[in-house]
Amino acid sequence: MSVNGSYTATLSPGTSAPDAFHSHMLASSVSSLPSPSPRPQSSQISKTYKQASTLFLTRRLPEALSTILPVIQPLPAFSDAEPVEPAPVARASRSTRIKVWTLYLTILNAIVELDPDEGKDAFGSQEWRALCAKVRDGEIWEEVVRDGYHGVEGDVDCDVVINLATLLLAHARTQMLNQQRLESYLAALESLVNSGRLPTFRYQLQFISGDVEANVKTDDDIRQALVSIYGGRTPDGQFGFSAEKGFKFDLFGQVGSSPHVSKEEEDHYVENFARNGLHGPLNWYRTRELAFADEQPFVEKGWRFEVPCFFASATKDMALTPEMAKGMGAHFDDLTTRSVEAGHWALWQKADEINGMLKAWFAEKIEGKAAGVKAAL
Repeated sequence: MSVNGSYTATLSPGTSAPDAFHSHMLASSVSSLPSPSPRPQSSQISKTYKQASTLFLTRRLPEALSTILPVIQPLPAFSDAEPVEPAPVARASRSTRIKVWTLYLTILNAIVELDPDEGKDAFGSQEWRALCAKVRDGEIWEEVVRDGYHGVEGDVDCDVVINLATLLLAHARTQMLNQQRLESYLAALESLVNSGRLPTFRYQLQFISGDVEANVKTDDDIRQALVSIYGGRTPDGQFGFSAEKGFKFDLFGQVGSSPHVSKEEEDHYVENFARNGLHGPLNWYRTRELAFADEQPFVEKGWRFEVPCFFASATKDMALTPEMAKGMGAHFDDLTTRSVEAGHWALWQKADEINGMLKAWFAEKIEGKAAGVKAAL
């Protein structure tokens, strides 16, 4: 809305699709800083980011946009013979890069949400329509990939992808492009792993490759695979499995029992997995695009979990890190989150602690509600 001739964007998080984008906005302490130089270093980019943040938070959208543009656009070549320099932000640190792109997308979100008259007054009719079209037609995604990540889809920071997808979810004319870009990003798992941004997902590359089925055939192989993935070690202390690599087949035959399961439980798992082998379970990792496509319609409709839910995050989980759960609360009406100091097998490692959390949660959500109903009667 317009306030004394300035233009605002709603900063509080909401539950509707247009408002969902605001949950990803950044807050920053800001000060008056000089304009960026032609070839900003990381410190200068940070200063420019803070200056643009100040302008955005004081509802000066045109100035905020013009301030941030020099660090996200490629630098012009001095002659036709010289190659175009990449955008300064492409060379910034990961944290700075994420902050800059998130602010830029936040500014665009606010611009698109302006009423037509406000947009025309702030930017001029032609420029405002062009900015809106860039978002609604999905061109913004290609701009970020091209100018910020050297055209490599799989290199885009996960936080930036989330903000791009949320922006398009709120404003795109159709979700087809959003779905295609997300599928392309998810399909670039190998690029993500090899770039060093998701090293703990390298085991998934092994899982989908067929190497596991080729190396795990007998009951003894299955036993070694299970005790390895459940934390078993060799006599000299080497793990038989790591998230950064997967199964270490060269250690099979040396890996001892898991510290998390008893011999009886181990035998039970081996017996049941031996019936059909590991190919079926590993297909779960091969169908992630199909799973994504199945769930996408729910996201488009803004579907939320209405029942009370409980989530315990394992602080030492090397595969599914706590950071991956950021933002999940936007999809729940009543979500309780707790953390436990444990690894991936937290339900075995800290069974009593987690069961205690669940008992307290059930007492609050179930027994407490039942007591309230009884009192009302």
